[in-house]
Amino acid sequence: MKSAVDWSKVKAIVFESDDWGGVTRTATPNAEACRRAEPLWARTGGRYDTWRKGTLETMGHIQRLFDVLRAYRGGDGRNVVFSPMVLTGNPDFAAIEANGFTRYEDIGIDAGFPPPWEGKGTIEKAREGMKLGIWYPEYHGRTHHYSGQRWVDVLRERADETLFEFFKLRMFGISSCSVGIEYDGMDEGQQCEWTKVGFERFRRCFGVMPNCAINSDGTELTERVWQRLGVKVRLNAQSKKRAMGEVNPETGMIYLTRNVLLEPQGVPDEKTANGFTGAYRKTQEVWKAGEPAIVSIHRKNFTSLDEAEDKTSGEQFERYLATVAKEHPDAVYMSSWEVAQLHATGMSTARYGREAICRNLTDRKQDIITPVLGDVRVRDVVDLQTQKAVAFSRTDDGGVCFKAAQGNYAVKLTA
Repeated sequence: MKSAVDWSKVKAIVFESDDWGGVTRTATPNAEACRRAEPLWARTGGRYDTWRKGTLETMGHIQRLFDVLRAYRGGDGRNVVFSPMVLTGNPDFAAIEANGFTRYEDIGIDAGFPPPWEGKGTIEKAREGMKLGIWYPEYHGRTHHYSGQRWVDVLRERADETLFEFFKLRMFGISSCSVGIEYDGMDEGQQCEWTKVGFERFRRCFGVMPNCAINSDGTELTERVWQRLGVKVRLNAQSKKRAMGEVNPETGMIYLTRNVLLEPQGVPDEKTANGFTGAYRKTQEVWKAGEPAIVSIHRKNFTSLDEAEDKTSGEQFERYLATVAKEHPDAVYMSSWEVAQLHATGMSTARYGREAICRNLTDRKQDIITPVLGDVRVRDVVDLQTQKAVAFSRTDDGGVCFKAAQGNYAVKLTA
């Protein structure tokens, strides 16, 4: 789809990272569970070896990533921004066991995490990153590619003893039986009620509702539900055969596709096509083809129980950032939400803590009108390239209106 922006000149990079907040199908709560699960994983024939040592993020994992993001800047002078795709629910293992495996029950990440998984302080840490302008969460789902009820049914029926052994370790694991996908068996009303809970948990955690959603389990029905609940962008849309920047004429939903894989997952660069070398080469190719670089980099690359795996993945991520900084200092890091708006109209507005970043990448001056929600007010507007103040007027609702030449602007906010 033709974009309103020439991405071969505006070298945009988006980092989309799935699975944050989630007790995922291939994750392990701690080193002891990892050791005890070894014979269970052995039954899968090595298919999940690069995934199975991943775990729920800790404050330490997030801080290490924050340190890297803050060490690099894009051509607009702003730090690297990272978009975690958040799972807002996890199995309540104790409650499921107590109800005799008759019904699925979950715990919202706004309420904590199921023991022995440790996620203490991670939501507060994420909010800190949002204030710093480096963390821009979006919605992934309530389960990680399984139907909660179907999973419980398999456990109750003891149809897969390996899955039951994983459960005793308070892990999901991998099943030889079908456990379905998230929205299996739900009609539109049921999907809407299910998703409302997930969205409300997201709002309680992060203070905002998601603009984007990603879930390969989703159908056209799911997309209609998301749209009804306020989602404007569907991510990873190549799984549904949608083109980059395509717009659904009926709903206005914008589609973004992932076109770069930076997924070493502990494997050295020379032994994987998805490490630094492959990702950097592909980034240059997609820019030349006139697309933004939408980079897939799962949480597992930063949260392994094996420190050597984390070190290997982290070094490749940093090498990517350092090489971009050296070879393409004009490259700009954006969120998925910004790129979607720009692809459709050439203009965007996104809130980052005490700033709203506004971009006009068209070839003419544009009026930018930015609403400001809550008790905050506009202090001033700054051109990010020149750092000069820009004249603006306030709207009746406390927002801001200003005339913008091509460029990037920060609307400074104050309580």
